[in-house]
This record gives sequence, C-alpha cells and structure tokens, in this order.
Amino acid sequence: MAEKCPYMNRSEDEHPYHNPGYCMPHGGYEGDGISLRELLLVLIRGKKTIIWITIIVFLVSIAGTMIVSNVDIGTKGTVETAVQLYFSGIETGQTPSGGIYDVNEIKSADVLQNAIGNIDFGSQTISLEKLRRNISFQAVVPDSVAKTLENLKDIKSDEIKIERLEALSGYSDIYVVKLNLASDLGLDEEQGRMLLDNIILEYKEYLIYKYGNNAVLADIFASDIDLGQYDYIQAAGILNDQLERMELYVSRNMPRTDVHSTVTGLNPADISSALESLRNVDMERIYTMIGAFYLTKDPAKAVALYEQLADDKEIEAAQHREETAAIKTAITGYKKSEQTIVLGDMISAPITLTSENKGYNDLVTRFIEAGTMASNAAQDAAYYRSEAERFKTAMPLTRENSLEAAQAEENINLLQGKLVYWTGVINDTAEDYYSAASYQRYAEQLMTAGTYEKMEEGQSMLLIAAIGLILGLVLGVLVVLFRAYIREDQYILSSKGVAGDEAE
Repeated sequence: MAEKCPYMNRSEDEHPYHNPGYCMPHGGYEGDGISLRELLLVLIRGKKTIIWITIIVFLVSIAGTMIVSNVDIGTKGTVETAVQLYFSGIETGQTPSGGIYDVNEIKSADVLQNAIGNIDFGSQTISLEKLRRNISFQAVVPDSVAKTLENLKDIKSDEIKIERLEALSGYSDIYVVKLNLASDLGLDEEQGRMLLDNIILEYKEYLIYKYGNNAVLADIFASDIDLGQYDYIQAAGILNDQLERMELYVSRNMPRTDVHSTVTGLNPADISSALESLRNVDMERIYTMIGAFYLTKDPAKAVALYEQLADDKEIEAAQHREETAAIKTAITGYKKSEQTIVLGDMISAPITLTSENKGYNDLVTRFIEAGTMASNAAQDAAYYRSEAERFKTAMPLTRENSLEAAQAEENINLLQGKLVYWTGVINDTAEDYYSAASYQRYAEQLMTAGTYEKMEEGQSMLLIAAIGLILGLVLGVLVVLFRAYIREDQYILSSKGVAGDEAE
C-alpha cells in the first residue's frame, strides 16, 4: 500500500495548495497545475488579510488626499473659448510692430488683473499666479497644413519628406483658450465663464493699446503755415495734397457703415460727400482762376515752376506704379487658409472657418490706393506740363496786385479754413468709431466661454475612494497569493529533503 503523503498531516492554513491524495514517486503529488478551486480556496482562507489590507489602503488614500494641502483633489471642469486675431502680420507669426507673436500675451499680468477687477468676487481673492498656471492655449492648425502632414505619411522617400516639410509654412490666427477650474483656484462654473470672457475682452483692449495704429489725420496747417509766401499754383497744390490725404484717410480708416457718430452726427458717407464738394467746387474754382487769368507772383519763374511741379508728379506716379506691381505680386502668391475648431467634448460638427485674413485685405486695399495715387499723380503731371506750355505763350501774366489775384487769395484762404474744419471733424468721427469697432480690427471672440469635462469635488473624492478601494483589494489578493506561494515552495523543499533521507 502506498505511503500516505506527509502533507496530509499539515493543517490547511499551513499549505493551502494541497489537494488531498497520495504522494507520487520522488516526493511528487497528484496534478502539476493549480485548479480554479484551489485558487479560490487560497483567497477564501486569506480573506481576513485581504480585508485588512483593503481597509488600510483605502483609509490611507483618503487621509493622504485630505491632509496634504498641495495635492489637487480635483477640478470642476474646463472652460473654453476661441479667439481669432486679425491684425496685420499674424499670417506670418508676427505682431503689427514686426516682432514674434506670443499667444501668452493673453495671460499677461495686466490682462488678467484687469479681467479680475471687472468681476465682483466678494471677499474671495483670486491668485494671479494660480490663474496664469491654469490657462492654456491650443493653436488651430490650418487645414491645408494638416492635410499636407497627413499626406506625408504615404511618402516613403525621406528626401521628399524633408523637402515638403521645409516648404511647409503656416501660422495659426485662431487659438482655443482653456481655463482649468482647479479646486485651488476657487472658481465655480459661472465665475469661470465670466472670467474667461473678460480675459478675452481685456486682451482686445491690450492689443489696441499696444499695437493700435488709430492714426490721426495730420493737419498740415496746424503749424500756422502761411500760404501767402507761395505762388498761387503752389498754394493750390498744398491744398490739393491735404484734400487727397483726407480722402485717402476716410477711404482707408473709416468703416463702411451707415451708423452716425455720436460725436459729430455724421457717418463716413456724409464726410465723403463733403470732401467731394470741396474738390469739385472749391478746389476746382481755384485751379480755374489760376489757369484762366494766368495768375502768378513771379512771371519770370512761372514756366519753370510748372515744369518742376510736372517733374515731381511724374516721379511720384512712377513710384506708385512700382508699388502697385510689387503688391500685385504679393496678392497673387497669397494663400487663404481654412481652420477647423473642435472644443471640449462637443458632439456637434466641428466649426470650419475660412479666415478673412486682415493681411490679405490690407494688401488689396494698398493695391487699390497705390493704383489710384499713381493715376492721380500722372494726371497732375499732365496738367502741370500743359499749363507750362500755356504760360510760355501767355502775355501778359496776371500779377498779385490784380483784382483776380485778390479773389484767388480769398478762395485759397476760404478753402484752407474748410480743410482745417473738416480735418477736425474726420478725426473726431474716427475716434468715436474706433472706440466701438477697434475690437474687430485686432481680435474677435468666436464664441462665448463654455464649460466642458465637469467634475464636482464630491465626484472627485468618490473617484479617489474608489481607486483606493480597488488598489487595496488588488494588493491584498497579491499578498495572500504570494504568501501561499512561499509556503508551497518551502514545503516542496522540505519534502525533497525527507525523501532523500529515506532513500539513504
């Protein structure tokens, strides 16, 4: 009869893997594997150990989270919005002044402090450093760049990949701005949305203050310039140049709107009509009198004066034509880009925007202006050249002490007064419009701030408790199994020792 296995004399707690039976030769026992039943028996017998370890780990995780003050136990969510930048230069990653654009301007101390000051937080104090730490940005890559990068995956040649990457260029003008409502920040959902909206609002103000070029229309007569020291045609040219500046300023800087200024009561169309009247009536009257009566203060120099004016205008026209050609080349090579925005966990379709790039619009405006100025200068040159020929054969010329000269001087002084008046009106109207519309010239908030990935503090604590519970349970099971494995290993070694003694 086979010898009863010594293992049968051991208690179950001492060797939980044992399956009652008889010893096999050389100290072996029935079955080389571990059945599911045996594994469950091990866990059941070690249940007290598992329970105690689970409780200890659970309590330690909760206590550690509550005691250690610098551990963030949760977040109330993420507030997100998107801002699009319009200022000239952003299409090449530059600021209006030519520097490298850094989106971190949005969380500069001035912007954040002003935004905080706009909201009544009561006795609550918002830490500037914590707020800055919880603001992040994500640039929206133009779709053309994203598609190019995607297509590069299918190209096997490294040389071609490098060549394509070197030729790839694209700068984002849209940024997703995120505010993490961390628990240590002390903001709820509504406060977070209000604060982020105010941050974008203050950033617009910051851009206007730092880069704003709300140019004031220059008044050349502010320095008490005396037109009486010039010949009549020269005085007329000075008045005409100022009138052209005024027309160009209104065309370039005034918005296309029917809204009347709250300061002057006029809109851009009213101002344009007034300038048109000054040109067609007052300015034309002066030129007509000078030409009809051959008015000049120095007959000996009259012809030379007109020829010099013609030469100057021809040079000006050539310069504007060169500028027009250069701008046209830039416009032809300009690429508009599409950009796609996805915020938070939105289940709706992404927002795709075709950027109305201010840089491109500026190029088109400059092209039109340069072409117009080239045409005007060429016409002026032709006029002065024809007048020079007329003055060569005109005898006698009308001098400054004549009745016609006195009338011309009166008209010149009258138009000068009107230009001074309308220069002030234009500046007042433009300033009024800038105060209301400058935001759109530099940045625009594409959508109000919204909350995503919300997680209450209570939910966060429950999550930590659940993690602690699971971790404790897993650790307890591992300890019980490891202890059983050690005991089994020790038993096998001792069994082999007994078998060896018997064999001797």
